[in-house]
Amino acid sequence: MTNRRDFCALLAAIPLPMAGYAQAPWKLATGYKVDSFHGKNLQRLAKDVSALPGGFRVELHPDNSLFKLNDIFDAVRTGKAEMGETIMTGLTEIMPVAGADAVPFVVRSYADALRMWKYQRPLIEKQFSALGLRCLMA
Repeated sequence: MTNRRDFCALLAAIPLPMAGYAQAPWKLATGYKVDSFHGKNLQRLAKDVSALPGGFRVELHPDNSLFKLNDIFDAVRTGKAEMGETIMTGLTEIMPVAGADAVPFVVRSYADALRMWKYQRPLIEKQFSALGLRCLMA
């Protein structure tokens, strides 16, 4: 059965205000191929956000083309990319709660993952906020 580690990615973005960002597209980095589960979800996110009024565009950079998957979190944190996807368990060194769902047999289904995220999210968001980042989706 698919568990949260197989599909959960966390998106981070440089904090608002967004004034001045509408001119150039925001770069959304991912390590996954465009036709993967992750890539398709991010394509949809980029398309939906780009369709919003105000001229704000998101440009997807798949398959490690902008940064390698392991480097995306730091790239967003340091402003080299406006948005990026990272695997939560890759953040456990700086925020141990990000790996809670990776404990064997804790998460066995999408329902379990959603329940786990309900408890993890406020803690993750607090730690992201302290770094000047936002969790957009998981």
